[in-house]
Parts: sequence; structure tokens; C-alpha cells
Amino acid sequence: MSDLVGRTLSHDRILRQVGAGGMGEVYEAEDLKLGRHVALKILPGETAGDPQRRERFEREAKAVAALNHPNIVTLYSSGWIWAPLLDYPPFQQVIAKYP
Repeated sequence: MSDLVGRTLSHDRILRQVGAGGMGEVYEAEDLKLGRHVALKILPGETAGDPQRRERFEREAKAVAALNHPNIVTLYSSGWIWAPLLDYPPFQQVIAKYP
């Protein structure tokens, strides 16, 4: 379990980690101002200080923010990627059904 679980980042209480990969960690959080659950994607602590990783993360946020389509997640904020929490099975589980 991540040491961020249970902590508050801005106005979001981090509830659980839902994923991690090369470009960040994703958490379920509760937006304490609006009373909704959101997904937060942040750079892991060991890479947050790397200027190249931060630049790549910002490019990802800008790319997502530039898109507007019902099948693409809406970006709420940057600094960290703050988006709606979608309750779907992991991608690997979905594609495993279609050999």
C-alpha cells in the first residue's frame, strides 16, 4: 500500500491506489469540496523531481485536456491529473476475453 493512502492532497482525500505504471500512480480519492470520487494520477516520489519526467507528465495532461469526446476521460485539473473515477475492470481483464 502506498504511503499516500489516507492523506489529503489539496482538497482530495486519497482512499486507495488503483494502478501504477511507468508514467505515474493512480489513486481513488474523495473530493472533499464537491463530495465525489475522482481519479488522481501523480508522479511517484522517486521521479517527481526529474525535470524530463515532469515535462512528459505535463504534455500528457495537455494532450488529454485538448480532447473532447464522450469516450475519452475529461481532465479536471493539472499539477496532477485529476479526472472522473471510472469503475471498469482492468484493461488486461477485458482483452483477455477476446483471444
